[in-house]
Amino acid sequence: MEQNLSNFIRPMSVVAQEAINYIAGRKEHSIVSLKTRWAKFNKQCMGGIEPNTVYTIAGISGSGKSSFANEISTDIVDLNPDEEIVILIFSLEMVGFRQVGRTLSSKLRKTTSTLYSSETDLDDDTFRKVISVSNQLKEYPIWFVDNPTTPKEAEDIIAEVKCLAKEGYKEITLLGQNVNSYMRVERERGEDVGEINSFAKLLREVNKIDGIDRIRFISPHPKDFTDDVIDAIRDCNKVCKIIHLPLQSGSTEILKKMNRKYSKEQYLNLVEKMKERIPEIVFSTDIIVGFPGETEENFEDTLDVVKKVCFEQVYMFIYSRRVGTPADKMEDQIPEKIKHERFNRLKELVESQIKINNLKYIGTVQKVLVEGKSKTNENMLTGRTQTNKVVNFEGKDDLIGKVIELEIESEHMWYLKGKII
Repeated sequence: MEQNLSNFIRPMSVVAQEAINYIAGRKEHSIVSLKTRWAKFNKQCMGGIEPNTVYTIAGISGSGKSSFANEISTDIVDLNPDEEIVILIFSLEMVGFRQVGRTLSSKLRKTTSTLYSSETDLDDDTFRKVISVSNQLKEYPIWFVDNPTTPKEAEDIIAEVKCLAKEGYKEITLLGQNVNSYMRVERERGEDVGEINSFAKLLREVNKIDGIDRIRFISPHPKDFTDDVIDAIRDCNKVCKIIHLPLQSGSTEILKKMNRKYSKEQYLNLVEKMKERIPEIVFSTDIIVGFPGETEENFEDTLDVVKKVCFEQVYMFIYSRRVGTPADKMEDQIPEKIKHERFNRLKELVESQIKINNLKYIGTVQKVLVEGKSKTNENMLTGRTQTNKVVNFEGKDDLIGKVIELEIESEHMWYLKGKII
């Protein structure tokens, strides 16, 4: 394997040029702008380091190629036990990142795991993931750099879902970077991508597949929620009527700093439009507290949005600095004490809303996909409603994997209790 690996060793300057040429072939940018982008990436994310060796692996998209990248990456680490190395991976699919990242993190006995994702200094079609992993003695920076995303062909997605249905799967999740903008860039370029050339059409086609009872998707971007997608969610009986709509902040000022490309008012208008067209729809979201420059007024805007939307679920995070990101260089970093105080206020509001939302389920009959035994009580089974509520109930093991009807008897903050009818 060592002899084969020698083919991947490149000086940093050559790697940079290869990256420029590779991305230039996919994007219609000038070489000058790409050189500038590379220089900025190297300075901001890699700290301008000159490691002992740089390895590049390109083209790991597609079946089987992620496994190849796994083998290459782990062998690289084995052959460099005492050197600082950088591995650059160019991929068209996120699956490549995740698979290689999981393998390396496990192999090196991960002690730290940091995820960087920024649109501030890169355009909308480019993103980067950086995973830092370490073994017992030494930390290795493993840098994953992705070129512009290329969506999987609709025919391949349909075929894969049909196979899953034949294997007995009842629920599928369509996963993508800004998933609701599926094929948008290709349409704007005038490319012929077939009849299924939008996310709305993809939802409608997947909805037709026999054997699949539920369809979820994540993560959509508020700026790309077009009317045809809203109508497809309304019309498709298998599409779950809970939408994860990331907010991040309720302040237009902070959203602009985050480069989120929508305002507080636009977000609320979108929620109202969706509620008007789909009365039963509910929402989950992500919120970051304490982003640099967040004032008390900005935070109150976030609380205001939470009060108005009344989210079914909220994933709350306290902002933490990450070296190399644009936000790390921003002035007005928020003191930890204030961040935690604001987080607690948000948590209190969210939990009060969860209580209110849960009470609406009591006495109703819900269709629940039974997932298995409860993690806290082996005598109980557990499943989820269409709106992703966890329901625990007494039942036989042969119900696992089936969709059944349960009457909701009580609520317990993070789960509901039901009984078979």
